[in-house]
Amino acid sequence: YLYLGIARSSLGTALMVAFDLLISLFLVTASNTASASAITSEGYEFILLKTAPSKTNRIVWAKIAINVIFSSVVICISFLMFRFALPNFPIADIVPMMVTVLILNIAHILWSFQMDVLNPHLAEYASSGSLSGNPNVQKSVTMGFAMSLVFGVIFIVLCFLLPSKAWLIIISLSVFFFAYRLFSFINFLGAYFGDIEF
Repeated sequence: YLYLGIARSSLGTALMVAFDLLISLFLVTASNTASASAITSEGYEFILLKTAPSKTNRIVWAKIAINVIFSSVVICISFLMFRFALPNFPIADIVPMMVTVLILNIAHILWSFQMDVLNPHLAEYASSGSLSGNPNVQKSVTMGFAMSLVFGVIFIVLCFLLPSKAWLIIISLSVFFFAYRLFSFINFLGAYFGDIEF
C-alpha cells in the first residue's frame, strides 16, 4: 500500500510491475518440484505400470494435467486476491502478468517432467521412500530460477526500450518457449519412456 501510494514516473511503475513478475515467477517455479519427481515417486510400482496392456505413458500426461490444473487454479486465485488487496494496481498489468505466469508455469512443469523422464531415480526412492536430495528436484528449482531470471530481465529491458509493447513481446516469447518445451517433451517422452528401468 505504501509503495503504491508513492508518486512514481511511468518507468518507475513499469519497473515495479517487472519486479512483481520476476518474484511471481520465482515463487511459481519453485513450487513445481513435484513435477520433477513424478516418475521417481512411483518407485517399484513403475514396473507394474509398464506391464499394463495400455499405453503407460498416459500416466505421465495424467500427472501433468493434474499439476497444470491445480497450479493454474492457485495462480488465478492468487492474482484475484492480489487485485482485491491492491485495487490501485493497474488491471492492464495484472491480466498480462497472470497470462505470462500461467504460460511459463506450464512450460516449467513440462521441463521438470522431462528431467524425471530422462533420469528417474526409481531404485533410490523405492529403497528410501524419500525424495530428499533428489537431483531432479534440485535441477528443477535451478532451471526455474534461471528461466524466471531470464524472462524477468527481458521484461525489464523491454520496459526501457519498448514500454508500450513490453507485454505483447513477453507473452509472445512465453508462448514460443512453451511450444518449444512441449515439442521437446513429446519427443523425449516417445524416445525415452519405454527405456526407463531400475
